[in-house]
Amino acid sequence: AGAPRQGTLYDMIAEWCRFRLITVERRTRHRLSAAEKRIHILEGRQAILLDIDKVIKVIRESDDPKADLIAQFKLSEIQAEDILEIRLRQLARLEGIKIGEELAKLREEADGLRKLLDSESELRACVAEEIEADAKKYGDDRRTLIEADAKVTQAGAKSISIPDEPTTLIVSKHGWLRSRSGHNIDPTQLSFRSGDSLLACLPCRTVDHLILLDNKGRAYSIPASDLPGGKGDGVPATSLADFQDSGKTVLACAVSEEKIYLVAGEGGYGFRVKGEDFISRGKAGKAFLTLDDGELPAIFQPAPATGDIGVFTKDGRALVFAIDEIRQLPKGRGLKLIDAAPGKTALEVIEPVIDGVAGKLKGEKLENCRGNRGGKGKPVKTPRK
Repeated sequence: AGAPRQGTLYDMIAEWCRFRLITVERRTRHRLSAAEKRIHILEGRQAILLDIDKVIKVIRESDDPKADLIAQFKLSEIQAEDILEIRLRQLARLEGIKIGEELAKLREEADGLRKLLDSESELRACVAEEIEADAKKYGDDRRTLIEADAKVTQAGAKSISIPDEPTTLIVSKHGWLRSRSGHNIDPTQLSFRSGDSLLACLPCRTVDHLILLDNKGRAYSIPASDLPGGKGDGVPATSLADFQDSGKTVLACAVSEEKIYLVAGEGGYGFRVKGEDFISRGKAGKAFLTLDDGELPAIFQPAPATGDIGVFTKDGRALVFAIDEIRQLPKGRGLKLIDAAPGKTALEVIEPVIDGVAGKLKGEKLENCRGNRGGKGKPVKTPRK
């Protein structure tokens, strides 16, 4: 008790309201006590008004006038002392009408104070009225201008203090994360812990996010600025993300909130998605890509804004169609891109068609592979055994 602590604006206002209620209650009890004492005195004076001469005689002739006044007029000690302290000349001139008026006024006031103390709602109403009266008497126009500002997302608020600089994120197959300043990083020169190797080397900006897609299709977002730099092995992904149901990282990508990305599973279904839809508030991530039993995420990469793409399967088939045929969704399973299934016929790679070339597919072979999204495609190489 009494120790300083942090509080919200609501906490501070609530604390002040409690203080004000206690203050008004104490003030009311003090006023009631003073009114009751005055009523007691006046009742004593009123009791001896009709026998003023007898009272004066007792005071003049008695050896113990206080005791005799108490005995003869049934007064309390306080009332008797009040009578004795009044000058005889003043006592003789007491007017019953004035005493009666003051008594009536004090009794009405005392009743109102008791009502206030007996009802919490009445006490709160009294405090509210006093605050409103003070506001009218002392209040003035607001001096601070309050204006609505542009909406700031949680991720955007954090990035305000982060310098926008080039960086490269390094993700190992065993889930170790680190970063290097700049984009001139040679993946072949990177070292890893024994038995570990490179999963992804991702040039991006410090204001971007690293998105890890696990074998359950769940996405975990980690601010790029949170990854440690230096020449060490980095930190395990489990220290920055709370993987659910023993999930393991399968794919990783550096994501900018405003850009569009392409995501698909081995079964050949996928969709386009805006970068901000990957971002989650907590370390537990979010359910993102819907997968069948035994299916793994296969594609997680930036999507071309326009043009065509080539979709390739493990059994050597390819299908070329326009990127616009793929719907943009915030999450889910998406649309069928090519006839595929986990295993030997699984979706393997998606390549953008640039200057008539998609990966190693070009010329007449590429044109022969054109078709409608969701089709079987055409063989372009010997299937893997």
